[in-house]
Amino acid sequence: MDIRVVIISLILALTIVGLLFVACRELLTIKRSNRPEGRFKLLIASSILASLVSDLIIQTNLLLSQASGGWPLGFASCEFWGYLSTVAMACSSWLITIIVIERYFTHMLPSESESTFSGRNTRITVTGVCLLVMMTVSGPFYGFGEYTFLRGYLNVIVSTNISLPLHLSHPDHSRVRLENLHQLFSHLQRSSYSSSDTNLLTIIAQHLHNTYDVIVSKASWLPHGISFFIRSKNSDTFQHFVDHYRDRLLLKNVTSISFIHDIARSLNISDTAVTANITNESYGQYRQTYLPIQDLGICAADMSSPNQYSSVWNGFITIFILILPYSLALTGLCIIYCRGFGHLSSSHKHFSDQNIVYTNIACTIAMVFCALYLFHFAVVLSTGEGVNSGARLVFWSTYFVALKSLVYVVILRISANTSCTCSCDRKCCGCFIIKRRSMAYELSEIEIRRSLTRENLDCDS
Repeated sequence: MDIRVVIISLILALTIVGLLFVACRELLTIKRSNRPEGRFKLLIASSILASLVSDLIIQTNLLLSQASGGWPLGFASCEFWGYLSTVAMACSSWLITIIVIERYFTHMLPSESESTFSGRNTRITVTGVCLLVMMTVSGPFYGFGEYTFLRGYLNVIVSTNISLPLHLSHPDHSRVRLENLHQLFSHLQRSSYSSSDTNLLTIIAQHLHNTYDVIVSKASWLPHGISFFIRSKNSDTFQHFVDHYRDRLLLKNVTSISFIHDIARSLNISDTAVTANITNESYGQYRQTYLPIQDLGICAADMSSPNQYSSVWNGFITIFILILPYSLALTGLCIIYCRGFGHLSSSHKHFSDQNIVYTNIACTIAMVFCALYLFHFAVVLSTGEGVNSGARLVFWSTYFVALKSLVYVVILRISANTSCTCSCDRKCCGCFIIKRRSMAYELSEIEIRRSLTRENLDCDS
C-alpha cells in the first residue's frame, strides 16, 4: 500500500477519534455546568451535536474511500450517505441561524424573549428545523439531482454514416445527405416511442452498460444522432471503454439495432453504419478534472451531474446550506451590534455583560463556519463547472469543513477567558476582544464613581 495513503488514513482515523473525544467532553461539560444558561445552553448543545454528526459522517467517508481506493459500499449506500451528510451540514447551518435569532430577541425584544424561546418552544424549534431539513434535501430520491461519488460525464454522440449516389454534385451531395440523415433519425425516434424492441436509446444504453460497465446518466435525441452522457465507475473502467472506442469496437455486435438498416432502406438510403464520436473537450475534461476527484469517493450532492434538473438542484443546495442561513445570521448580528448593545434599557444593564459574551460566541461561530462553508462550496462549485481545481484541494476543503465541532469547542474554551465589547459609529461596527479582567476593572471604576457621586449629592443635600 502507498505510504501516502497510509499516512492520510492514519490522520483521518486520529481526527475521528479526536473529534469524538473533544466534542463529547465539551457536551458533558456544558450539561454539568451552569454556563451557558437556559435556552442558549440547549441551542449550543444542539448545534455542537449537529456539527459533530456532520463531521463524523464526512470524515468516515474520507477514511473508507482512502483505505479502499474509492467508495467501497455501492451506489445505494453512497446515495444514503450523501443524504445524511447534506442533512447534517444543513442542520448545523440552520441551528446557528436559530442561535442568532435567539440573540436578536434577547437584545432587541427582551420582553418577548422569554416566551418565544422558552424551554419547550426551543426544543420544538430545534426538532422542527431538523425535520424540515430532512424533507427539503430529499430531492435526489425523486429525480432532482444526485447524491453520488460520480463526478462529471463523457459526451458520446451516436450517429450513422449513410451512402448516397456519387453522381450528385458536392453541394447537393451534402444537402441530400443531411436531409436523409435527419429523416432517418426522425423515423428512429418515432419507432422508439412505438415499441420497446425498437427503443434505440434503451438498446444502446444497455449495451454500453453491460459490455463496458459504464453508466448512462442521460440520453437525448439530436437532429442527426443521439447524445449519451457516460460516467465510469473508476479510472480502470474508463480506460477499458476508451480502448474499445479507439479500436472502433464500441457498438460492434449490437444485433438489436439491425432494424436501422430496414428503416434506411424504406427511405431509399443504400447503406448505413452506426458510429460513435467523443468530443476532444469532453474527453480531456473528464479524464483530467473529474476522474481524479471521483476516485476520492466522496459521497455528496453532485454539482457536475448531467441530470436535467441539476442546475436547479445545485443552486438550491448552495442557497439552502450556505447563502440563506448565513445571510440571515450575519444580518441579524449586524443589527444586534449596531443597535442592540447601545439601546439596552437600564433595567437590563445587570445581565448585558453575560449576554454580550453569548452573542460574541454566536458571532464568532457564525463567521468561522461561514468562511469554512464558503471555501468548500467555492471549490466544489468551480469543480462542477469544469475548473480543474485538483483532487488534493477538493480533499482538503472537504476535510477542513468537517472540523466544525473542533472549531466550536475552541471558540467556547477561548470565550471562557475573554469578553467582547463593541463600538459603533455611522460608518462601521467593530468588535474588539479584551480580557475579562480589564472589563471588570473598568466596571468597578464606574461603580466607584457612581457611589462617590451619590455620597457628594447626599452631603450637599
